[in-house]
This record gives sequence, structure tokens and C-alpha cells, in this order.
Amino acid sequence: MTVATGFIDALMRAAARFAYPGRAASLPIIVHHRVLETPDPLLPDTIDARTMDDHFEMLSRLFNVLPLDEAIDMAAEGRLPPRAVTLTFDDGYRDNVDVALPIMKKYRLPATIYLSTSFIDGGRMFCDTTVEAMRRMPSGEVDLGAFGLGRREIGDTGSRLRVANELTAAVKDRPVAERDELCDRLEHMVDSPLPDDLMMTSDQVRRVSREGITISGHTVNHPNMALTDIETARREIVQNRDDIAALTGRAPRSFAYPFGKPGTDYSNETIALVREAGYSSAVSMSWGVATVDTQRYQLPRFGPAERSDNAFYARMLKMARHSNPPLLTDSGDVAAR
Repeated sequence: MTVATGFIDALMRAAARFAYPGRAASLPIIVHHRVLETPDPLLPDTIDARTMDDHFEMLSRLFNVLPLDEAIDMAAEGRLPPRAVTLTFDDGYRDNVDVALPIMKKYRLPATIYLSTSFIDGGRMFCDTTVEAMRRMPSGEVDLGAFGLGRREIGDTGSRLRVANELTAAVKDRPVAERDELCDRLEHMVDSPLPDDLMMTSDQVRRVSREGITISGHTVNHPNMALTDIETARREIVQNRDDIAALTGRAPRSFAYPFGKPGTDYSNETIALVREAGYSSAVSMSWGVATVDTQRYQLPRFGPAERSDNAFYARMLKMARHSNPPLLTDSGDVAAR
């Protein structure tokens, strides 16, 4: 490192310390889902390995990356170190092991994977069924009446991506059995098989747990919990907790609401069930950063879309101002604190 580079890094660390001074200040919780070996035009919002390496190198150099459970406890007790940040991954994708884990080990960064247990060992998330079916669908007009979409023209990458997004929106909030039936129907509309190796195996879950990655709860089937009856919701939470404990030998402490929007994707009843299941915290997808005043069962997160490390650094500083995100109130309304 040259003198000039060292001086610039010192300035950047000082700015990060000003944004995140520690103690009871803001805690950014970063969320990813997948990380690709190389960019994929049908997954334009998913970062690739090179981008993640740049991001994680910057975090290791300028921030204090903490294990999630530890950071949440420290934030609640007002003893966060300056420049604290934590990393999370949702769902349980195989590329979290194959691509992300080597990068995390390279920079010695801890992370939490929120695991939906029904998809491991050869399962496939519904959103991946829509994308992979559109990737393989013959060009031309396709009848999607069963999904409430009518007829759509499939051809170039843009049209395939558009229809995949429409299909995902059409199935995501359906009851699990109905969602699975529609995904099976879509799968049978293409001639070539869809991939069955996108998610982690049980052995990989055990492996990453042994290597220090925290495995936490994300339901069994990834339903919309606000639209799920209370007994089904309870089973989703409890069975997922027990599955993870059986795989890793440790009961998970933190839970991530599927989809994660307050009021839309989870309710106060969901929060109560998460507490009842013994979880000590839960994360949402309300865009923002947590503080000592944030409810432990509605911790906000954000996902970086920036591709350069400098733009990502700027995003990190900017997010310090987003410490009052909209969350569920006791009355069931969604409002800023």
C-alpha cells in the first residue's frame, strides 16, 4: 500500500466511523440471495463473484463485519464498535457455498444464511422455476392463461425476463400447494429439464455451519406469511427451526420473513409466532438500517445494487440516514417509527 493509498483509506474509514460511530448508532444489515460465477442477463439484479469480491474486500478494509446475532445483541445493549456491519444471505442457494464462501473465507468475513429447508437437496425456488422455464421456452407465443396472464410473446432476453417477472408475481403469494402445482405446469411446458442443483444440499448446510457461517430460519416453504393461516404459519416456523437444529446441532436464533415487507408479507401475528418459537430476533426487507430503538423482530435490511466498490461504499454511507424505515405498528399499520 502506498502512502497516498493509505491516506485515502484512513479518510474513508474516518467517514465510515462518522456515519456509523458505534455504541447505540445504526447497524447496516446487508442482504444477498444468489451470487453468480458470471453475470446472467436473466438475473440482472444478482451480483457476480468479481463484484462480490470487490464489495467484500472494501468491507474488510473499511468496516467491522460482525456475526449477525452478536451484532444485534451489541446494538440492543449500545455497545456496537464503530463501522459495524453484518452480512446475510436468504433462501439457501448452492452458490452461497460454491462462490460466496471462498470470498468470505478470503477476507475472513462472517455471515448468516437464512434457510428455507424444503428446497435443499434438489428442490427449486418458484422464482427460479419461472426464470429457468423462460430461459428454455421456445420463441413465439405462449399461452399463460393458467397463470392469469393470457398470451405472451417470447423471443429476446428482454421479453423472457419480463414474462419471468410477471410469472413470479403471479405465483409468489399463492398457497404453497397451488404455487407448486403452477410451477409444475410451467416446468412441463418446456422440453429440456430445469436445473435441480441450484440450492444447497444437507451436507453443504452442515459444512458451512462447521466453517462458521450461521444458519438461521426462513420457513420451510417460503410462503407469504401474512396470507397464511395461523396454524400453517406456526408449522412453517417451527418445522424450519427444528430442521435447522437437526442439520447443524444448534437452534437458530434469528428469523427472516419470506419476501419481508411489513404488513404485506408478514403481520403482527407472524411476529408473535416467531417469538413463540424461541427466536430472539427477526429481519425484514424494509429498506433501512437498525438502531438501538428498532424492534428486534423487525430489523431492516438493504441489498446493494451497485457494481463498483466505490459506489457500494457511497451506498453504505448514504444508508446511515435511513434509520427510520416503515415497520408494523402494534395496531397493524405500517409507519415510520
